[in-house]
Amino acid sequence: MKPIYRCRVCGAFTEDQYHCGKQAELLLDPGSRVRLSKLMSGLLRYYPWGLD
Repeated sequence: MKPIYRCRVCGAFTEDQYHCGKQAELLLDPGSRVRLSKLMSGLLRYYPWGLD
């Protein structure tokens, strides 16, 4: 997976390192993104009623 960045100008989330002509702020590195994805998948699979 690619890292996730947040644009310092407009606040948009992107996989591109540059947005709005400026360098974006690193939000999630690839390893953290995979771990977060697996955690969310597990929570949604085994505890779907907790999100009402």
